[in-house]
Amino acid sequence: MQNRILFYLRSKFALMAISLLFLGCSAQGFEGPTGTVEGKLTMKGQPLTPGTIVTFISVEGFAASGKTDSEGNFSLMFRGADQVPVSHYRVQLAPARKSEDPQFDTNLTNHRGRSAARPKRPFPEKYSASTTSGLEVDVREGSNLPLIIDLE
Repeated sequence: MQNRILFYLRSKFALMAISLLFLGCSAQGFEGPTGTVEGKLTMKGQPLTPGTIVTFISVEGFAASGKTDSEGNFSLMFRGADQVPVSHYRVQLAPARKSEDPQFDTNLTNHRGRSAARPKRPFPEKYSASTTSGLEVDVREGSNLPLIIDLE
């Protein structure tokens, strides 16, 4: 009898703990105003390599990112959803990964003489860091107009 009571109480406690965990969080684990962000990334009017990663980083520590398609279009995602917290963001870029970039440089070697392939950067290095890119964007609540980011 005492074992049944203990089992019942443990089951109720576990169920209550799990319920509280899910009730306190939104789908993204973020509560506050959000917006959706889509855009187009080009360099001198031409799309960059498909799979180029566009990352927005805010002072609060939010980071949202997306990958470009063959036309340079991207949509930002934040914690697996398209709702990005409203804030001021600095932008940084990363080259496409090997599997996505047909112009991958495989003629490099590392300090041990092994292949050290890395993607050719399709943009100036300054765009690789949010602190040096000079690209800044305000995300507003709701749908943000498609952003056009044309690199020099």
